[in-house]
Amino acid sequence: MEKLGFPLYFFVAMNYFSTFRFTSNSNTNQNMEYRFLHFILFILFLTDYSVAQKNGQITSRIYTLIGVEDEVQIPAYRFKDWATDEEVYLSFNDVLEFPNHSQSLKLEEIERYKSKDFIIDFIYLKHLCSEGAEGWPCSGWVVCAITPCSDCLKSIGGHQVPKNLKIPQIGYLEDPDGYVNVRAQMNVQSPVVSVLDFYEGEYFYFFECPDKNWYLYYGYNFKGYVHASRVRLI
Repeated sequence: MEKLGFPLYFFVAMNYFSTFRFTSNSNTNQNMEYRFLHFILFILFLTDYSVAQKNGQITSRIYTLIGVEDEVQIPAYRFKDWATDEEVYLSFNDVLEFPNHSQSLKLEEIERYKSKDFIIDFIYLKHLCSEGAEGWPCSGWVVCAITPCSDCLKSIGGHQVPKNLKIPQIGYLEDPDGYVNVRAQMNVQSPVVSVLDFYEGEYFYFFECPDKNWYLYYGYNFKGYVHASRVRLI
């Protein structure tokens, strides 16, 4: 794990400034403090997004959960970004589970937390942009970690972003039967945990394994191993 870089000093400075009180009218002072708060957060936003985006780059945001949009094909969670004061929608297409980072909350778990504020880490990489069951390769930001926080301005000053995440590769499947077996272990004698059906032009995430003859695959509520002979990386 490593600490966030220069932009986090804005958060730390802002936390100190927020305790400062002017001696004039209190309502006016409060409005000035909120404006100053938004100004610093907006500078943070511009600073972080103005740098060149590269594969594996990680940034963090403070989001407040507003509600859930569940009357759509893929349920989306509605947040407010502290830096821009804009609403942001995150669905399961925007979140990627990493095998070597198990501390993160799952998106569907956030509703049970009393605190509605979260530090959300994003990673920039080549990923699958999806609509429903279809996905196609693209590049952009995806969620790699979700952490609840009660006092986010203090928490983010010492927040550590995920380090050495195992980046997935994108590929498609080839098998004359139109499906592949997903096994519990890296062994052809291992039990089959699921059967993965696929169609031409469908892409999936695959994680490299110590045994180069296998790839780790995450499905819905299961994970397992697919033989490398069936995988074609792009």
